Amino acid sequence: NVKYVSAIAYYSCLELREKLDGQEITIQVKSGAAGKFFGSVTNKEVADKLFELGFDIDKKKITVPNAIKTAGTYPVTIRISAEETAKISLIVKN
Repeated sequence: NVKYVSAIAYYSCLELREKLDGQEITIQVKSGAAGKFFGSVTNKEVADKLFELGFDIDKKKITVPNAIKTAGTYPVTIRISAEETAKISLIVKN
């Protein structure tokens, strides 16, 4: 029974990775007159956006580049399990 349960968990992780891998998500950020953001985009904002899209992923499993404070496209890594990770593109607009 344990092997059956772990097989289900493994295939759930694979399925989630396949759904996420290569996705692009866009986050709109408020900025000042000079284009500087108020604050920065963090793993929490990415987790919130993914939740809006139907993915319930803990923010601790999301790795974003340090202090995103300018518009652009950034690579984001999501740790689904010890063996599985997905890479998505984060598009930040102001």
